[in-house]
Amino acid sequence: MTLNRTWIAECSNHDDPVIVESAWVDETGLQWGDAYVTESSSYSFAVINGIDYSFVDESTWIWLINVTYGKREKFRNPLLEPARLSFGLYQTQIPVDFDCFGRAILNPCGEPYEEPVMRDDSRSTLTVRLNVGYNSFNWGVAQQYRDCTNSNWWKGGAPGTVKISDISAESDEHDEIGAYWKVAYTFHHNPLTWDSRPLNKGFHQLVDGKPKKILLADGKEPDTAQLLDNNGKFIPKGTGQPTFGRFQIYNRVPFNFPF
Repeated sequence: MTLNRTWIAECSNHDDPVIVESAWVDETGLQWGDAYVTESSSYSFAVINGIDYSFVDESTWIWLINVTYGKREKFRNPLLEPARLSFGLYQTQIPVDFDCFGRAILNPCGEPYEEPVMRDDSRSTLTVRLNVGYNSFNWGVAQQYRDCTNSNWWKGGAPGTVKISDISAESDEHDEIGAYWKVAYTFHHNPLTWDSRPLNKGFHQLVDGKPKKILLADGKEPDTAQLLDNNGKFIPKGTGQPTFGRFQIYNRVPFNFPF
Protein backbone atom coordinates (compact mmCIF):
# COMPACT_ATOMS: atom_id res chain seq x y z
CA MET A 1 0.00 0.00 0.00
CA THR A 2 1.32 3.43 -0.97
CA LEU A 3 0.05 6.80 0.30
CA ASN A 4 0.89 10.27 -0.99
CA ARG A 5 0.70 13.79 0.36
CA THR A 6 1.50 16.95 -1.56
CA TRP A 7 2.60 20.35 -0.29
CA ILE A 8 2.73 23.57 -2.26
CA ALA A 9 5.60 25.80 -1.23
CA GLU A 10 6.91 29.15 -2.28
CA CYS A 11 10.66 29.53 -2.06
CA SER A 12 12.91 32.34 -3.21
CA ASN A 13 15.41 29.77 -4.50
CA HIS A 14 14.36 27.91 -7.63
CA ASP A 15 17.69 26.23 -8.39
CA ASP A 16 18.49 24.07 -5.36
CA PRO A 17 15.94 21.47 -4.11
CA VAL A 18 18.15 20.83 -1.07
CA ILE A 19 17.34 24.31 0.21
CA VAL A 20 13.66 23.68 -0.52
CA GLU A 21 13.78 20.40 1.43
CA SER A 22 15.50 22.07 4.37
CA ALA A 23 12.84 24.77 4.47
CA TRP A 24 10.04 22.19 4.19
CA VAL A 25 11.51 20.11 7.04
CA ASP A 26 11.83 23.21 9.22
CA GLU A 27 8.23 24.15 8.49
CA THR A 28 6.58 20.70 8.89
CA GLY A 29 8.96 18.92 11.22
CA LEU A 30 8.70 15.82 9.02
CA GLN A 31 11.61 13.67 7.88
CA TRP A 32 12.38 10.32 6.28
CA GLY A 33 10.90 7.41 8.23
CA ASP A 34 8.11 9.36 9.92
CA ALA A 35 4.67 7.75 10.06
CA TYR A 36 1.65 8.98 8.10
CA VAL A 37 -0.28 11.35 10.36
CA THR A 38 -2.87 13.98 9.39
CA GLU A 39 -5.57 15.82 11.30
CA SER A 40 -8.14 13.23 10.24
CA SER A 41 -6.22 9.95 10.05
CA SER A 42 -2.98 8.16 10.88
CA TYR A 43 -1.33 4.95 9.69
CA SER A 44 1.61 3.76 11.77
CA PHE A 45 2.48 1.07 9.22
CA ALA A 46 3.16 3.69 6.51
CA VAL A 47 6.30 5.81 6.75
CA ILE A 48 7.95 8.38 4.51
CA ASN A 49 10.15 6.59 2.01
CA GLY A 50 10.25 9.12 -0.81
CA ILE A 51 10.27 12.92 -1.24
CA ASP A 52 10.07 14.48 -4.70
CA TYR A 53 10.41 18.16 -5.56
CA SER A 54 9.21 19.75 -8.79
CA PHE A 55 9.42 23.38 -9.84
CA VAL A 56 6.04 24.68 -11.03
CA ASP A 57 6.24 28.33 -11.90
CA GLU A 58 9.50 30.22 -12.18
CA SER A 59 7.75 33.56 -12.10
CA THR A 60 6.32 32.86 -8.67
CA TRP A 61 8.89 30.35 -7.49
CA ILE A 62 6.26 27.78 -6.60
CA TRP A 63 7.33 24.23 -5.76
CA LEU A 64 5.32 21.03 -5.45
CA ILE A 65 6.59 18.69 -2.73
CA ASN A 66 5.24 15.18 -3.15
CA VAL A 67 5.79 12.81 -0.22
CA THR A 68 5.37 9.07 -0.64
CA TYR A 69 4.55 6.77 2.27
CA GLY A 70 5.22 3.04 2.12
CA LYS A 71 5.24 0.01 4.38
CA ARG A 72 7.45 0.33 7.40
CA GLU A 73 10.39 -2.03 7.09
CA LYS A 74 10.99 -4.11 10.17
CA PHE A 75 14.49 -3.36 11.38
CA ARG A 76 16.83 -6.12 12.47
CA ASN A 77 17.64 -5.74 16.12
CA PRO A 78 21.25 -6.94 16.44
CA LEU A 79 20.65 -7.87 20.09
CA LEU A 80 18.08 -10.47 18.98
CA GLU A 81 20.43 -12.21 16.58
CA PRO A 82 21.45 -15.70 17.77
CA ALA A 83 25.01 -16.40 18.82
CA ARG A 84 27.26 -17.52 15.97
CA LEU A 85 29.50 -20.52 16.67
CA SER A 86 32.57 -21.64 14.75
CA PHE A 87 34.82 -24.64 15.38
CA GLY A 88 38.41 -25.26 14.45
CA LEU A 89 41.73 -26.80 15.48
CA TYR A 90 44.64 -25.09 17.19
CA GLN A 91 47.93 -26.90 16.66
CA THR A 92 50.79 -26.82 19.12
CA GLN A 93 53.49 -29.27 20.25
CA ILE A 94 53.80 -31.07 23.56
CA PRO A 95 56.33 -33.48 25.06
CA VAL A 96 55.13 -37.09 25.28
CA ASP A 97 56.28 -39.90 27.54
CA PHE A 98 54.28 -42.73 25.93
CA ASP A 99 53.87 -43.78 22.32
CA CYS A 100 50.49 -44.33 20.68
CA PHE A 101 50.48 -47.95 21.92
CA GLY A 102 50.87 -46.91 25.56
CA ARG A 103 54.55 -47.90 25.78
CA ALA A 104 56.90 -45.67 27.75
CA ILE A 105 59.34 -43.74 25.57
CA LEU A 106 62.70 -44.78 27.05
CA ASN A 107 66.16 -45.43 25.70
CA PRO A 108 67.54 -49.00 25.52
CA CYS A 109 68.72 -48.67 29.12
CA GLY A 110 65.21 -47.85 30.33
CA GLU A 111 65.91 -44.17 30.92
CA PRO A 112 64.05 -41.12 29.58
CA TYR A 113 65.73 -39.37 26.69
CA GLU A 114 67.67 -36.22 27.50
CA GLU A 115 65.62 -34.24 24.97
CA PRO A 116 61.88 -34.93 25.25
CA VAL A 117 60.05 -36.44 22.31
CA MET A 118 57.56 -33.93 20.89
CA ARG A 119 54.37 -34.44 18.93
CA ASP A 120 51.66 -32.25 17.43
CA ASP A 121 48.72 -31.58 19.70
CA SER A 122 45.71 -30.36 17.71
CA ARG A 123 43.18 -29.02 20.18
CA SER A 124 39.58 -28.23 19.37
CA THR A 125 38.62 -24.57 19.47
CA LEU A 126 35.22 -22.95 19.79
CA THR A 127 34.61 -19.29 18.98
CA VAL A 128 31.29 -17.72 19.94
CA ARG A 129 30.27 -14.31 18.59
CA LEU A 130 27.22 -12.46 19.86
CA ASN A 131 25.86 -8.95 20.30
CA VAL A 132 25.02 -7.54 23.73
CA GLY A 133 23.66 -4.23 24.99
CA TYR A 134 26.14 -1.50 25.73
CA ASN A 135 25.55 -1.77 29.48
CA SER A 136 25.46 -5.56 29.47
CA PHE A 137 29.16 -6.15 28.81
CA ASN A 138 31.39 -5.81 31.86
CA TRP A 139 35.10 -5.88 31.06
CA GLY A 140 35.96 -6.45 34.72
CA VAL A 141 33.84 -9.60 34.82
CA ALA A 142 35.40 -10.77 31.56
CA GLN A 143 38.85 -10.40 33.13
CA GLN A 144 37.83 -12.77 35.92
CA TYR A 145 37.59 -15.57 33.36
CA ARG A 146 41.09 -14.92 31.99
CA ASP A 147 43.06 -18.20 31.72
CA CYS A 148 40.43 -20.11 33.71
CA THR A 149 39.01 -23.55 33.02
CA ASN A 150 35.51 -24.90 33.57
CA SER A 151 34.52 -26.28 36.96
CA ASN A 152 31.29 -27.72 35.53
CA TRP A 153 30.48 -29.84 32.50
CA TRP A 154 30.22 -27.39 29.59
CA LYS A 155 29.47 -27.99 25.90
CA GLY A 156 30.38 -31.65 26.33
CA GLY A 157 33.67 -30.85 28.08
CA ALA A 158 34.40 -32.40 31.48
CA PRO A 159 35.54 -30.10 34.32
CA GLY A 160 39.04 -28.77 33.74
CA THR A 161 39.11 -29.51 29.99
CA VAL A 162 37.87 -26.19 28.50
CA LYS A 163 39.98 -23.07 28.86
CA ILE A 164 39.12 -19.51 27.88
CA SER A 165 41.72 -18.35 25.40
CA ASP A 166 40.38 -14.92 24.53
CA ILE A 167 37.50 -12.52 25.17
CA SER A 168 37.26 -9.50 22.89
CA ALA A 169 34.62 -6.81 22.37
CA GLU A 170 34.11 -4.16 19.71
CA SER A 171 31.59 -1.33 20.07
CA ASP A 172 29.17 -0.54 17.25
CA GLU A 173 26.23 1.81 16.59
CA HIS A 174 22.71 1.02 15.40
CA ASP A 175 20.17 3.58 14.21
CA GLU A 176 17.39 2.14 16.36
CA ILE A 177 19.08 0.88 19.54
CA GLY A 178 22.19 3.02 19.68
CA ALA A 179 25.51 1.68 20.93
CA TYR A 180 26.07 -2.03 21.56
CA TRP A 181 28.96 -4.52 21.78
CA LYS A 182 30.07 -7.23 19.38
CA VAL A 183 31.64 -9.79 21.72
CA ALA A 184 33.75 -12.82 20.80
CA TYR A 185 34.70 -15.67 23.16
CA THR A 186 37.37 -18.21 22.18
CA PHE A 187 37.72 -21.54 24.01
CA HIS A 188 40.33 -24.30 23.71
CA HIS A 189 39.50 -27.89 24.61
CA ASN A 190 42.04 -30.33 26.05
CA PRO A 191 40.41 -33.73 26.71
CA LEU A 192 43.24 -34.65 29.13
CA THR A 193 42.48 -31.52 31.22
CA TRP A 194 44.74 -28.50 31.52
CA ASP A 195 46.44 -29.88 34.62
CA SER A 196 50.22 -30.22 34.54
CA ARG A 197 51.57 -33.80 34.57
CA PRO A 198 55.36 -33.74 35.06
CA LEU A 199 57.37 -36.96 35.01
CA ASN A 200 58.20 -38.19 38.52
CA LYS A 201 61.98 -38.25 38.79
CA GLY A 202 64.70 -36.92 41.03
CA PHE A 203 67.92 -37.62 42.94
CA HIS A 204 66.14 -38.61 46.16
CA GLN A 205 63.55 -41.19 47.14
CA LEU A 206 61.30 -41.48 50.16
CA VAL A 207 62.50 -43.93 52.80
CA ASP A 208 60.33 -44.16 55.92
CA GLY A 209 58.71 -40.92 54.87
CA LYS A 210 61.99 -39.03 54.59
CA PRO A 211 63.99 -38.10 51.46
CA LYS A 212 67.17 -40.13 51.05
CA LYS A 213 69.75 -39.92 48.28
CA ILE A 214 69.29 -42.56 45.61
CA LEU A 215 72.10 -45.07 45.34
CA LEU A 216 72.51 -47.13 42.20
CA ALA A 217 73.40 -50.85 42.05
CA ASP A 218 77.11 -49.96 42.16
CA GLY A 219 76.55 -47.95 45.33
CA LYS A 220 77.14 -44.62 43.61
CA GLU A 221 74.89 -41.61 43.41
CA PRO A 222 73.37 -41.05 39.94
CA ASP A 223 74.48 -38.22 37.67
CA THR A 224 70.97 -37.78 36.26
CA ALA A 225 67.53 -37.70 37.86
CA GLN A 226 66.03 -41.16 38.33
CA LEU A 227 62.48 -42.39 37.85
CA LEU A 228 60.19 -42.51 40.89
CA ASP A 229 56.89 -44.24 41.49
CA ASN A 230 53.82 -42.49 42.84
CA ASN A 231 54.99 -43.19 46.41
CA GLY A 232 58.34 -41.51 45.84
CA LYS A 233 60.27 -44.80 45.61
CA PHE A 234 63.18 -45.24 43.23
CA ILE A 235 62.40 -47.32 40.12
CA PRO A 236 65.54 -49.21 39.06
CA LYS A 237 66.16 -49.48 35.35
CA GLY A 238 63.83 -51.87 33.57
CA THR A 239 61.73 -52.67 36.66
CA GLY A 240 58.72 -50.41 36.25
CA GLN A 241 56.85 -47.84 34.24
CA PRO A 242 57.31 -44.06 34.62
CA THR A 243 54.73 -42.26 36.73
CA PHE A 244 53.52 -38.70 36.63
CA GLY A 245 52.44 -36.10 39.13
CA ARG A 246 49.31 -34.03 38.64
CA PHE A 247 48.92 -30.36 39.48
CA GLN A 248 45.98 -28.06 38.84
CA ILE A 249 47.65 -24.92 37.51
CA TYR A 250 44.55 -23.04 36.27
CA ASN A 251 41.67 -21.80 38.38
CA ARG A 252 38.39 -23.57 37.72
CA VAL A 253 35.25 -21.45 37.65
CA PRO A 254 31.62 -22.11 36.64
CA PHE A 255 31.02 -21.45 32.96
CA ASN A 256 27.65 -19.69 32.91
CA PHE A 257 27.69 -17.83 29.62
CA PRO A 258 24.59 -16.51 27.79
CA PHE A 259 24.92 -19.03 24.95
